[in-house]
Amino acid sequence: GTNSSFSRMKTNLVQSSVFGQSFGANPMYEPNDEDVYMMWGSSSQSSSHNPIKSLTIDDVRYQNMVNTTNYINITPMQELNIRAAYSLNYRNQTQYTYIPQDVGQSLQNSLDGRATHQKNEWLNWQWDISATYTKTFARDHRLSAYLAFNASENNSEWNSARVDGFPSDDFSYYYLNAATKKADFEVQSDFQTSAIAAFLQRINYSYANKYYATLTLRQEGSSRIAKQNRWGLFPALALRWAISEEKFLKEAGIFDQLNLRAGYGIVGNQNIPMYAYMSLYRPTVSGTTVSYNSDGRLGNPDIRWEQQKQLNIGLDVAILKNRLSLSADYFNINNDDLLMQRTLSTLTGFNNTIANVGAMTNKGFEFTANAQIINQRDFSWNVSGNISFTKNKITKLFGDVEAIYSYGGYTNSEIQRTGNLFVGESINSIYVWKYDKIAQESDMDRISKMNLGGRTVRPGDIMVVDTDDNGIINDDDRYVVGNTDPKYYGGFSTDFRYKGIGLNAIFTYSQGLKRISGRYEGMINSSGLSVAHTDMLDRWTPQNTNTNIPRAYAASGRFGFGEVDWGVQDASFLRLSSLTLSYNIPTLLLKKIDLNNAQIYLTGNNVFCATKYKGFDPEGGDNYPTSRMWVVGLKFDF
Repeated sequence: GTNSSFSRMKTNLVQSSVFGQSFGANPMYEPNDEDVYMMWGSSSQSSSHNPIKSLTIDDVRYQNMVNTTNYINITPMQELNIRAAYSLNYRNQTQYTYIPQDVGQSLQNSLDGRATHQKNEWLNWQWDISATYTKTFARDHRLSAYLAFNASENNSEWNSARVDGFPSDDFSYYYLNAATKKADFEVQSDFQTSAIAAFLQRINYSYANKYYATLTLRQEGSSRIAKQNRWGLFPALALRWAISEEKFLKEAGIFDQLNLRAGYGIVGNQNIPMYAYMSLYRPTVSGTTVSYNSDGRLGNPDIRWEQQKQLNIGLDVAILKNRLSLSADYFNINNDDLLMQRTLSTLTGFNNTIANVGAMTNKGFEFTANAQIINQRDFSWNVSGNISFTKNKITKLFGDVEAIYSYGGYTNSEIQRTGNLFVGESINSIYVWKYDKIAQESDMDRISKMNLGGRTVRPGDIMVVDTDDNGIINDDDRYVVGNTDPKYYGGFSTDFRYKGIGLNAIFTYSQGLKRISGRYEGMINSSGLSVAHTDMLDRWTPQNTNTNIPRAYAASGRFGFGEVDWGVQDASFLRLSSLTLSYNIPTLLLKKIDLNNAQIYLTGNNVFCATKYKGFDPEGGDNYPTSRMWVVGLKFDF
């Protein structure tokens, strides 16, 4: 058999800066298509490009895609099935951009117009061949053996040309030859290939529809790992006991289903950058001299597969003629040889390396319930819900190391708030200073005697806690305030039907997680020349000193709002993700117009979200607000 498709798509793109610039605009500024930069009062802001003029930037993307899956099944005997399949995905994408001469992006950088052509191509294929042998013997014994081999390869390549200096915007991106600033031309390209292959053996056994066992063995090899460690071995065992099929429970008639499940297995992870086991260098040509420069990553030929060892124990229960069903699961995952990026001192000549840095545990419980509360011909009401509790913890780093810090910032030597690894803490920890207070005039004598590590604190600024009480504020005073992992999360739904009327609602929730909101931090740090949050109305002033909002300040050098725990937000939420109200038109009316069924419905997505989070969305983050959508529709069939 075969299943193949071809698609072609054209997308007119809007510059990514348009929303951000619009959001940060002065609310008193009158939109127009003439100003190159937006104004704050009488001041022109060269970093604030007029988003309406930015809409004149030509940016179009074309994409062609081919997908094909082809297979053949052979059954040489009743118990044996042989299957071979080959799948291919090909995608070709071209993007053309032209920045006109009169927009801020061109004027600010003296481009005199810029045209860019970029072409990307992806070719991915996968080949699978398998054989399944199934046999039932002695009536109650069922055995199934499965052997398979699969291989896949992912290829990508891209090239781009960028030219500046056009005598006229009339050429747009169509004629690169018209560009005049030859010294500023830029041409780039890259090619990448990765491959993975695996052998799989699996045996399923069941007895009397009561006892089940599955044994799986997988050997997997990845081109992302050096040859000496390329192959990994990953076994798994799963057991199930259908207790409700036992004679003593069947006669009791209490349980419609009662299953006890247990499983243990090892899964491999090779999700790291390609060629991470090699140090890569890029050639740079200057005249007749060729020099090779590192891309910043130190190759590590000792990289091994990360191993995820997982234990699962579960229970499934159904009673009252399956009107009430419950499932409970416990999982314990131990990750060994964690594959992570390590920041290196620039003295090594590199910025980072990929390495197996330690171990982590992830434990938790998951519960699911479904209930048919009312089940009558014209009236039904079903509810369902699930909740998950999970907690991860780093248990070991390489050697005797207790912490691995993530460096960045302007100097690339500043410890970041996220991305750090600490033994005993979550892998998603947030590392900041502890908020003390808003400094007052009466605090200046004490603060002036402290070493603030180059920072300046004036009345109205944030002061942090000197945790070790040594009179010095440095990274030793920082601590883990929390993490971005929820303490528990899940969802619940209700489905109500009365005659032809239906009401369905789906809720999701998450509790106990922390999040950093760059969007809110930008607004709370406004100096008056950018959009500000309403919390700034309560900022510190000499007349309003009883507040925890720092003073408006245009320069740098003080402790920022986002550097202290007070700036880390509670991102817990309850969201009505979907709400649908429907009405099924009576059959007697439909027969008159030769219709079998017809339904009118109103559906809302992201109807509301209750949260204390002050960014755009506690789930989606701050890049763009999550949209709310209402749909009115009519479904019918003849």
